[in-house]
Amino acid sequence: MLTINRRSMLLLTTSAFIVPTLALAAPMRITLYRDPQCGCCEGHADYLNKNGFLVDIIPTDDLLAMFRQAGVPPRLNGCHLIQMDGYVVIGHVPVDAIRKLLAERPKIIGI
Repeated sequence: MLTINRRSMLLLTTSAFIVPTLALAAPMRITLYRDPQCGCCEGHADYLNKNGFLVDIIPTDDLLAMFRQAGVPPRLNGCHLIQMDGYVVIGHVPVDAIRKLLAERPKIIGI
């Protein structure tokens, strides 16, 4: 016969709240492709890292092709392209806007 004492019950109910919180707190890994000649992209990556994202920075000489492949109109091309969770982010977009994008999941290519 299985008996559950007060300590076991407390542990079970507490873990039910802690585990989802830890999963939500895990930083999202994103990839920032950047023009090797640009100096501003590292600063934006630092900003994103400080605000809960894990940024992998990949310099590329083929950034224009990546914009085309992602479906970004040429007039919106920039010095870096971020890919995250099915979206692209171009430019120095504030974290609040990125979080809103990820929370609302609109049917767009990105911001």
